[in-house]
Amino acid sequence: MKKIVLIILLLLIIINCNPELSKIGDYSIRGDIESLSDLLDDEDWVIREAAVRNLSKTLDNRAVTPLIYALSDEHPNVKAAAIDSLTLFNDKRIVPSISKLLYDKSPLVRIYAIDALGDLIGKKASALIIGIYKNEKDYNVKEWSKYVLRRIGSSEFKKTKKIRKKKVKKTFIKKKIDKKPDKKISNTKKDKKTPKEIKKK
Repeated sequence: MKKIVLIILLLLIIINCNPELSKIGDYSIRGDIESLSDLLDDEDWVIREAAVRNLSKTLDNRAVTPLIYALSDEHPNVKAAAIDSLTLFNDKRIVPSISKLLYDKSPLVRIYAIDALGDLIGKKASALIIGIYKNEKDYNVKEWSKYVLRRIGSSEFKKTKKIRKKKVKKTFIKKKIDKKPDKKISNTKKDKKTPKEIKKK
């Protein structure tokens, strides 16, 4: 009980220290999209992220435009929140806007973009995500793209895996053949030298 009281007190202190956060709560209740949109240009990225999250709670299609605008934010957390929020809406601008972030400099943003496209367009996202999977250098992004491809049941991904396995087998066999030593077959026992004879030489 004491812990719950302490948590509530801490939240109240945070809100009082930053009056913008208390404003966000009010806007969310009223569904004031314009006011929340204005906060997307706030200096504090925490405020901008909170504004994005609250825009998604409105479930109003008018929130799509400011959320797309938030995709160009300089902070990866704000971009990721915008991507996540846009998956709740149905608008033809969403998929092309999120697709651009597949090559964002932030691995976090790339992961959110891959996941969102998997949810929004399913198997249609296969070609895009396979391209990321093949060229991605970041381990986490590569693993997440693999997970999404399995989740959407990508047949193209299965094909690429089979082709890769065949290539690995072929190269392995070639290496074995190249490294195979030349054996001189001797017909008589006289040709064979004992270890003692080799030492004497």
